Parts: sequence; C-alpha cells; structure tokens
Amino acid sequence: MNDSESPSEEKGHFFTRKLPLETATCVFILVSAFDVFMTFILLNMDNFRESNGIANWILTKFGFRGMVYFKFALVLVVVVISQFIATRQIKTARRLLYAGSFITLCVVIYSIYLFVRYGGVFFEQ
Repeated sequence: MNDSESPSEEKGHFFTRKLPLETATCVFILVSAFDVFMTFILLNMDNFRESNGIANWILTKFGFRGMVYFKFALVLVVVVISQFIATRQIKTARRLLYAGSFITLCVVIYSIYLFVRYGGVFFEQ
C-alpha cells in the first residue's frame, strides 16, 4: 500500500471518489462478519453463552438480531473513526484497521477452536 496516497489529493465528489484504505476497511468488515457468524454458531450450541456483558444484555433484551446490530454498530464506529483519521494520518488509520482486524481474527480463530473442541462439525463426512 502506498503511504503517499492522501485523500485530500483525490478529486471528485464526496460520494464518487475512492475512500482511503478501502482494502483494509473491507478486510475489517469481513473479519467482523465472520465473528458474527461464529457467534451465531456457538450460541446455537448447548454449552455456550455470550461472555461480553453488554452483548449478553443486548442478546437477552433484543435477541440475536439486536446482537448483530450491536456488533455492526461497533464496526461502523471503528470504520468512521479510521476514515476520519485517514484524512490527516493515513498510516495511523491503516494501523487501527489492521489492529482491529487482527484482534477480531484472533476471536474468530478462538471461536473455531471452541466449536471444534466441543463437538461441532463444519463438514459431514
């Protein structure tokens, strides 16, 4: 990725120009979607519950749909903050998105481990 790219150098209308860090943003959103997917799978198994207190309260009060809205509202906050930071410091914004992707990926990998460890099967043989 080119660190010299600056959003202020791009021409065009706000809604038609390319966003800074599109790839990093897409990776973060994709990994976050996998997190929601794995959360759904684990919560539908008998021996798992949501360990995040706020997310558990939302799950209890609003169901899984509320949980999805909550998780993607958090994703939206991170993406908006990173886009704002990218207007001034693109390297910092990139690091924020990569750190968020890495942390969320660790959660996804741990969720997959729990799923496999406690009898989940991805593919029937």
